[in-house]
Amino acid sequence: MALAAERQANWKAGVQILPVGVNYSDPTRFRSNLFINIGEPVTVKAYAEADAQDDFKAAQDLTEELRRRLADLLIITETDAEEELLGQIEQVYRTDLMKDLGLTSRQEDTFILSKGIAESIRYFQQHQPARVLALREKINQYNQNRERLGLPDKYLARTQTNLNLMQDTFRTTLFLVLGLPVFLWGLLTNYLPYYIPAKIADALTDEEEFRAPIMMTAGIFSFGLFYGLEISAVYAFTHSVWWTLLITLSLPLSGFFALRYSYRLRVTQVYLKLFSFIYEKSPVLSQLWQQREDIINQLEEAKRIYLQHTGLTKDEVPVK
Repeated sequence: MALAAERQANWKAGVQILPVGVNYSDPTRFRSNLFINIGEPVTVKAYAEADAQDDFKAAQDLTEELRRRLADLLIITETDAEEELLGQIEQVYRTDLMKDLGLTSRQEDTFILSKGIAESIRYFQQHQPARVLALREKINQYNQNRERLGLPDKYLARTQTNLNLMQDTFRTTLFLVLGLPVFLWGLLTNYLPYYIPAKIADALTDEEEFRAPIMMTAGIFSFGLFYGLEISAVYAFTHSVWWTLLITLSLPLSGFFALRYSYRLRVTQVYLKLFSFIYEKSPVLSQLWQQREDIINQLEEAKRIYLQHTGLTKDEVPVK
């Protein structure tokens, strides 16, 4: 009775529930983009009369309303295969689609785009499953060929390859040469505490969504332990507070620099590889470009069909 009276008091007090959707660009990686989507509050008082007649149904109705509100604020995929296809389509088609629809790189626009793609996948799964199957096969074949050459998709976009691939050669070379000592120091002092958490995560789980929290927890201990040992060793060797302070500050800074340096180094390697394929007029690269263009054409056709189904034109796509 006391619980029922308390619930009735909550119904009548005008309590509101605020639905909040939390969307990560990559939930398995640290420092990935986060978009917090806040919806309109649900007023509990509206269900007070229904609760007086049937409290179970009132609770069900409120739960369903919250589910519906949250579904509008989240990007939801029903199966792993659907989620994988969503990621593949975004990888190949995101830039072209955002430009065509007049969207920007804002998190709000990215959310709208991803949600629209997810809803269109479900539509075609229900009405044209053969189209989805054919598209998935084409994308998988393209990705296999692309990975065999070691070329990320973003460097195969026509707009990217039409750029002068050597325009940043001088700046990149200067950065890699001058930054090499800092990179080596960062690698020497940060590699083991950075590497160990990944190995611990590999040993403890095969679930991608659990890797990040395990690595974070392990990293707290591994970086704390190794930094403590390194700082103690410097002080024991130099007996200088200033040198010890300088080395202490350099540890995290050089670690972040080493990550940035390794990224620039990988990008440079990809550019050089791509440039060599273009210079040699490799038929393999031409075939890869053709595969990508065929996928884009299929996606363009699917977009036309889906917009026709929804009754929208591309200029009417909702943008916050």
